[in-house]
Amino acid sequence: NSVSSEDRGRQIREIFRVFDAEDRGVCEEREVPTIVFALGLSPSLEELERIVDDIEGDEPSMFVEYDKVEKVILGVLQSDLTRRDPEDVILRAFRSLDKQNRGYLTEEEVREFMRRYGEAFIEEELDLVLGSAMDPETREVRYEDYAAILALDR
Repeated sequence: NSVSSEDRGRQIREIFRVFDAEDRGVCEEREVPTIVFALGLSPSLEELERIVDDIEGDEPSMFVEYDKVEKVILGVLQSDLTRRDPEDVILRAFRSLDKQNRGYLTEEEVREFMRRYGEAFIEEELDLVLGSAMDPETREVRYEDYAAILALDR
């Protein structure tokens, strides 16, 4: 793995601070999924629930401490959950969806594919995924560029 634990810890800390408004080393438990997605992870709903449960531990609360968040997420980042497909595999998948061979998919096409074939997403999750993948002006996912990003080791 090319990214050190120290660098990963720094990434987690930077994202966590966005939600730690009072700089007390805690954030609301409901923000954990956003932190996970902001780190470039895309767990299933079941995996995400397990991450939140692991962070909460034996004492569920509305707030979670940074130390617990960092420990659990560092573990996740070293697990199979972060294994990436090679860029050529990702490109082939996108190309198989692009029947017109345009080099992009529209927002609506991506939403339809994800609803029909992907995990059970709620609209907010679809918005998060599309927000990071879609060109805001054209509302298209240019998959040649996005496949390279998805294949990166984070």
